[in-house]
Amino acid sequence: MTKKEKTQIIRKTITSLEKVYQDVEPAEPMPVFEQMLQSILSLNESPSGTRKAFELFEVEFVDWNEVRVSAVAEIGRVLKDAGLDPEKARILKAALGRLFVKKNQLSMDFLLNYKEKKAHDFLKAFPGLPRATLNEIMLLSLGHPFFPATDKVVKVCHAINVATEDQDIDELAQLLSDSIPKKLMLKAYYLFCAYADDLKPEKKSKKTAKKSPAKKPAAKKTAKKAPEKKAASAQKTTKKAAKKNAKK
Repeated sequence: MTKKEKTQIIRKTITSLEKVYQDVEPAEPMPVFEQMLQSILSLNESPSGTRKAFELFEVEFVDWNEVRVSAVAEIGRVLKDAGLDPEKARILKAALGRLFVKKNQLSMDFLLNYKEKKAHDFLKAFPGLPRATLNEIMLLSLGHPFFPATDKVVKVCHAINVATEDQDIDELAQLLSDSIPKKLMLKAYYLFCAYADDLKPEKKSKKTAKKSPAKKPAAKKTAKKAPEKKAASAQKTTKKAAKKNAKK
């Protein structure tokens, strides 16, 4: 399937999801520093585990500066106790360390005054920061058009047949960023997450590492349809689009 065909499917999917999930709206943006913490801890993890991690950090540490100067093993223990991947401790500590070295503070509000490229370059220099995390910060807090290829987004891309089992995540993120109109990108991300929540869990291959679902952004939902009916409605429409393009 060509990039043009995939773009058509992605755009038709968004149109379909807008009709099915009319009550889904983007949440109010978090402060940039809080969004970074949220994005690092929640990537490919359950919402309950992420919440527990934040609770444990509040109990175990005075503030995030104490987390910054703590040992990786100590941070990893807290993450493990919350049911999160302890390897994220290295990413978290490195991000806090770089921010403090560059700005002598644990605040990122200055990025609100940066132009898109400058903000992206600043975040891209953070060691080990996953692209999905970087893109979440760029899109959700700063409002720049970078689409995060989280687990939920990948799940939807599999469902509409624009991503394969061994799809390169960075390539998929670029495809989505190129395919989705800038003015629709924030809403589209929340629509993808809502649809992913209603889809049945994907079957994992032996080669696929076990992962918990990525975080679900806080969205205003007062759904009247049952989740399974919404998913069926959206999937029926998106599959038609995929089949139509596949025949071309």
